[in-house]
Amino acid sequence: PDCPCNFYQASNDPFFLQEFGTSCFITQYSEVTLGARKCCYSTTTQSLLSNTADSGYLMMYHPITMFYFRFYPLHQTLDVEPFDNCCTNAGLCNLFFEQRLSSDCSRYVPPDLGLTSGDPHFKTLDGFDYTYNGIGEYTLLAVYNSTDNVKTLELQTRTIQAQDKNGSLIAATIFGGFAASDLTNGGSFQVEMNLDRTNLIVKINGRDFTVAFHNSSSFEERQDTVYVKKRGDNSLRVTFPAGLSMDISLKVGMLENKIQLQGQLKNLSRFKGLLGNINGDPNDDLELPDGTILSSNLTEKEIYNEFGEKWRVNETTSIFTYEPGFSSEDFQNKTFVPVYYDSFSTSDLADATAVCGNVEGCIFDYLALDRDETVANNTRNIQQETEQEIIQAENKIPVLSGTIRLNATVNQSTDVIASARDANNEDVTVFVSGSITGELTATQNATLTSTWTPQQYNDNYNISYYAQDSKNGISSTETVAIYLCPGCVNGVCDFDNVISQSSRQLFYKVSCKCGVGWTGENCDVDIDGCSGLITCTAGIKCIDKSTAE
Repeated sequence: PDCPCNFYQASNDPFFLQEFGTSCFITQYSEVTLGARKCCYSTTTQSLLSNTADSGYLMMYHPITMFYFRFYPLHQTLDVEPFDNCCTNAGLCNLFFEQRLSSDCSRYVPPDLGLTSGDPHFKTLDGFDYTYNGIGEYTLLAVYNSTDNVKTLELQTRTIQAQDKNGSLIAATIFGGFAASDLTNGGSFQVEMNLDRTNLIVKINGRDFTVAFHNSSSFEERQDTVYVKKRGDNSLRVTFPAGLSMDISLKVGMLENKIQLQGQLKNLSRFKGLLGNINGDPNDDLELPDGTILSSNLTEKEIYNEFGEKWRVNETTSIFTYEPGFSSEDFQNKTFVPVYYDSFSTSDLADATAVCGNVEGCIFDYLALDRDETVANNTRNIQQETEQEIIQAENKIPVLSGTIRLNATVNQSTDVIASARDANNEDVTVFVSGSITGELTATQNATLTSTWTPQQYNDNYNISYYAQDSKNGISSTETVAIYLCPGCVNGVCDFDNVISQSSRQLFYKVSCKCGVGWTGENCDVDIDGCSGLITCTAGIKCIDKSTAE
């Protein structure tokens, strides 16, 4: 995948892993056999860096993944050392990046985000919200290859009956477990609550890691087919190379799951399940297994009977693993009748609104779960947090244009143009930094023209620019390649003849083409035509004339 455009995007994309102690990220898993992409960000602007010695690049060998540890010496020899030798030490970054491309984030697609939380509330990956209160095991998401219709990923959930504050069962349900299978690479993961609903039970590729998970505050299990990292006492992130990631937490006696799908999957796959069909339209997400699309205006009871129940799995289709003597049938209850939102009285809704505001999931949980404010507030917080993340993910990053290469001459003025376009038609600010500075804010399009006059030939100059929109979306950084000529008093600048370079900042010194009779760095030294000549005839004297003569 292409690099995220800024540090915030990279930090929130589960398919990138931050290098320890740096502002660089590496792809969790590779789309090619052994390699990886490295992305680095400015610690000042948070913007992606490209084509300089501080930038990331395509690596031949992945430096982190467990399967590739035996290739680590090759990573050092064929990735780290070439970059250090060519770019960092020799200043030949331009040549290095011709072979190992540095990303400009122009093809980056952020992950699609869905959520399951509370007294089962669903936010599909297209953003459709609904509540379904069945008890059993269900298909959350099935992913099929769009070319041959082969299933590549599956995610299932288990819902169980909820309890009130006193531990008594009530007419509502919660999420009790999740299971995922990467059918392409062979990875599997399962998590569920223990019987008293206080701790996670964690299984990775069929092995029980529960004890290891709870005994280590820094639990991390990286395998070829799945990566699991602890994020809190009862919180974890699991990532599959096929493009599925989940942030699962146990809070207030119930599970919540923030699901992310790698953005590129949308163009390669078809999707089915309780999390929708992921085609960009939230109004057709109530799709049945046979392809029938139900109205998005169904009542909660209609969603229960006509949609949710159709995604129930059985002993044959379940991907959960079970203790001896148990099967999928032991977790099914097809006769359960839940409480519905429209059964609450006007006064009940008024009480809940006073606690929850207009957050419908919070209102439902407050009333369905015996007016438990702790549960209701947790639902509100995770739903509002997810909404903000979706807004950030859907915000289109400003698009840069302007000066890429600058042919400059000492003591002569030249213009640097930095432009940014905001695809959301909102305010955008373009920032110029380095040897010249400035900023300009405008609606939709901002173009800043700066005049620069270099004073010295021996200084190392640098100019770069980036943009930021009103929603804090930050573009990548464009570093201007500066080709500096000393002036060439009696000649012309040869901008194609680089005599020294510092491509850490894309700064190059060029030479002069001197006129007849002139030499020197700046073509300001008159050539002595007699120097070094041997007199051929006695009495004949060599006289050096000026170039004008």
